[in-house]
Amino acid sequence: MRLEAIEDPATGETRVVVAEESRLRHTLDVLSRSVGGVRTIAIGDRSGLPIVSLDRGTGTLAATAMATLALQAARNVCGNLDLPELCDVTIEGPGWKVFIHSIGSKFTLFLVCDGDVEPSFVKREVERHAPELRRALNAMA
Repeated sequence: MRLEAIEDPATGETRVVVAEESRLRHTLDVLSRSVGGVRTIAIGDRSGLPIVSLDRGTGTLAATAMATLALQAARNVCGNLDLPELCDVTIEGPGWKVFIHSIGSKFTLFLVCDGDVEPSFVKREVERHAPELRRALNAMA
């Protein structure tokens, strides 16, 4: 395990983190910038606890847990209807979209975006960055 010092974007304070957390933050930042209009982005574990996010608000903590539940509920629906395994859930409202993506069986990527982002573009970008996220998450496990 390698440690490094980073500046916390939320507080401006320097923190010591595991190098993989720094890689995760960097990859989330690159993904966020490539999609554009991202309000919140986080990765949660299978219990819904945030592992890493670009913001540290209490809303992110609760929303990450609920995103994990939404993905589990969608998996249950698919199972009950004998549909193949799903990877993504999209929830839309006036002026916003939520994208929930399964990263393997243990992690959930959660994005809240402006309403004008194109879902197929977000999906392509998430899939493009998923291997790097998976490598960093596996290194932390």
